[in-house]
Amino acid sequence: MHYIMNHPSKPRRKESDTFYKGEMKILGYLFFHKEEATPGELGEFMGVSSARVARALKSLEEKKIIQRTTLLQDRRKTVVSLTDIGKETFQKKHDESVEYMSRLFSKLGEHDTLECIRIIEKILRISSEIGNDNLEKKDIDKKKG
Repeated sequence: MHYIMNHPSKPRRKESDTFYKGEMKILGYLFFHKEEATPGELGEFMGVSSARVARALKSLEEKKIIQRTTLLQDRRKTVVSLTDIGKETFQKKHDESVEYMSRLFSKLGEHDTLECIRIIEKILRISSEIGNDNLEKKDIDKKKG
């Protein structure tokens, strides 16, 4: 779906409208799951390194989409939240995505849409199994090492 939504046939966007790998996932997490999260929570949710989260947060902060706040009770901790611009931007992007997918599935028709969903669910299930196999292998390798 990422390819479909970001296909190069779309008109070029200005830099502030462009979101890079992982940024929309961060915005979605903050919008739908938690209003505030630590960078560590975001990294755990996304399954990426702290360096990857830091790059994404820096980019989002430069676009004024998120803000970082140091906790008063523990100055070592920082939480991330959406700004008003961030909330509006994410809502707009989300609505555009829903509309786009609705139009796409409408053109596909009910039978092909259901088949597409079935295949995507199967891919996600297999991908999860492969990921779990890799995690188990890493755990075994750590115990041997």
